Amino acid sequence: MSEAAGRGSSERGDGELPAPLPPARYGERITILSIDGGGIRGLIPAVVLASLEEKLQEIDKNKYARLADYFHVIAGTSTGGLIAALLVAPDEVTRQRTPERPMPAKSIAEFCLENGPRIFSRPQWKLLRALLWGPMYDGEVLREEIRNYMGNLTLADTLTGILIPAFDVKNQELILFCGSHSGGGLIEVEHPYMLADVCIATTAAPVYFPPHPIDRVVGKDGDGKQDIIHAIDGGVCANNPVLHALATILLNMEEESHRNPAATLEKCIILSIGTGSIGEGYDAAECAQWNVFGWFYKRGHQPLLDILFNANPALANLVTAFLFRIHGCDTNNFFRIQPNVPTWAKAMDNATTKNMDTLINIAKDVLKEDMCRIDFDMPVMRGFGSCMPQQNKTNIEELERFAGILSNERRLRLENQRKEQEKL
Repeated sequence: MSEAAGRGSSERGDGELPAPLPPARYGERITILSIDGGGIRGLIPAVVLASLEEKLQEIDKNKYARLADYFHVIAGTSTGGLIAALLVAPDEVTRQRTPERPMPAKSIAEFCLENGPRIFSRPQWKLLRALLWGPMYDGEVLREEIRNYMGNLTLADTLTGILIPAFDVKNQELILFCGSHSGGGLIEVEHPYMLADVCIATTAAPVYFPPHPIDRVVGKDGDGKQDIIHAIDGGVCANNPVLHALATILLNMEEESHRNPAATLEKCIILSIGTGSIGEGYDAAECAQWNVFGWFYKRGHQPLLDILFNANPALANLVTAFLFRIHGCDTNNFFRIQPNVPTWAKAMDNATTKNMDTLINIAKDVLKEDMCRIDFDMPVMRGFGSCMPQQNKTNIEELERFAGILSNERRLRLENQRKEQEKL
């Protein structure tokens, strides 16, 4: 019996290492996880994902189960991109008890709590540095921690599909870094970029960290022309990468999608997790008084970046929900969790103990709140696309329902793969 088959045989009881998630052709669903960017506010999705993983371990009676065992593609931008990578990267560096397993979701919050204060060291002169010399932070600690964990892993080493956006400031174009374990996913690895480089690139937020250059290889098998990707944070165009993940999957299923796009979309089960929307922003009278510097720094915040990083996720959420609606697909297959964050806690670099504790509590509280869905009946001029609470179900209850769907899909794929192998 092969090692993979041996692991798979114990899937439902003794807690051995789970087998890799089989390709989508063995199942009925395409499962997608999308994680927004947001700096230290990444603590919010970290807590939510830990709750989901704990539920999956409970359902499948396997303490080694990880989110990578259930999602066909995990997409993330900026902090969300780093979280996505931690969720799919095998622990080849620290070689702990389970080296074939990625970091447990519950450990990601610990990773943020330990490294956040070091990454965002908050010197008193950081604003002066940003105005006169460069970004607020040199990024050395961030790059060191990413490289320490990712080691020599590439996009081809991930335990399931991954998609991480960045933006090339030189060529003014979106870059989607994609990876898929053992060719079993719908996303092909165009070139096995270093996972550490990809994570550093997507977290290189303007004003906060310097851009990250990456050697680009054009052509199959890396035998083509080479130039450089001048990468910054993918959040400038895809802070909520759910649409990019969905589009990439549909393009990789192009033949089937052309025949019946609604049927392809109907297969998709999407969980999207935000890092918090800002309830209170700025008024027109206040903005009218700002000069260039005011738009970049006011009252301890960065208004232009706040607007940019909040408008983008809301639009991606609206369009995704709209796609499900106009194609007649089950809108219950798309679930987004996005808590409100108070103005004083919205800074992406506020890694004080008090603020990080606040973000963790916000995440715990949002799980108890009523889930929200897009209200398409709202008049266009009065908040069209706003999310309205669904008073019959909480976020944690919906998360548990999704866990059941994910577990059933995994079980179906494993069973169909086993039957196929027995026929050979």
